[in-house]
Amino acid sequence: MKISIALATYNGAKYLTEQLESFAFQTRLPDELIVCDDLSGDKSIEILSSFADSSPFPVRIVRNEQNLGITRNFEKALSLCVGDLIFLSDQDDVWDKEKLSIVSAISEMHPDSNVIINDAMYTDENLVPAGLTVLQKVLTFSGRKMDHIAGCSTAITRTFRDFILPFPKSDCPAYDVYIHRWANLLDTKVVIPDVLQSWRIHGENNSDSEMNNANAISKAMLYKKYKNVNVSAEYLQKASEFRAMDKLILERDGELSLLRVGQNTKALRSEIERVIDAHEGRARLLEANWFQRQVTITSMLFKGHYRYFQGIKSFAKDLLN
Repeated sequence: MKISIALATYNGAKYLTEQLESFAFQTRLPDELIVCDDLSGDKSIEILSSFADSSPFPVRIVRNEQNLGITRNFEKALSLCVGDLIFLSDQDDVWDKEKLSIVSAISEMHPDSNVIINDAMYTDENLVPAGLTVLQKVLTFSGRKMDHIAGCSTAITRTFRDFILPFPKSDCPAYDVYIHRWANLLDTKVVIPDVLQSWRIHGENNSDSEMNNANAISKAMLYKKYKNVNVSAEYLQKASEFRAMDKLILERDGELSLLRVGQNTKALRSEIERVIDAHEGRARLLEANWFQRQVTITSMLFKGHYRYFQGIKSFAKDLLN
């Protein structure tokens, strides 16, 4: 098995050296490191070039001609990898020396799985552990390990990469959300409970996601994040994104067998249609009168639509609002 690391960089000089060193200290070295730099204005390129000169494995550095943003930058880095298993990497974490060895071994133990994700320990900018892992945070919020979708902890097979790339030009969520939506839909994901890296939290993290901090998710946090958000529009946007996935299945029907997943095209499209119906149903609730709400909520309950949200919690919330 050949291993690639896809690293996306942008003004990451402050922490980049430690991440690169953690690659070099792996007990199972990668076969290549592909770096796409999104027009950094700091010393990121100099650091990368210096590392490439002494690296124990090949390093390819590509500097974008224009700023692509994080999702398109990762798309480009993934597209250039030739390994059988591709690890996605942020520029400011530090990996445990056994990460590549453990994840690649589990990939070989689960040949029908195309996406593998490990746990990570939240730390401060000096790598002092916060006492909370990403998977612990996910489980306290949703109770479902499959909701762990951090891109920086994810590895995918080249076959899976070939299926999902290029990302949709429109109706495309963040790169890690997109990857794990497919992984969960196709039931082709393994979640490793082992902590195999440090997730460094500092003032310059790229994402404003509620997962990008070392605090447990609370109702107050979610209220602050979503109090001014048009939730109906959010549900409709997700429905539109799933329609783009449905279109991809039609276009690449013949490639599903290469992924060695159990579902056929008809079953997958039916599942996507249920997801779309569920999100459009919740969007309608916000505009409905009391009677219409009760009818819609009851229909969603009997159709099993609440499993696409937070189950009984979401049902109770809709019922009481």
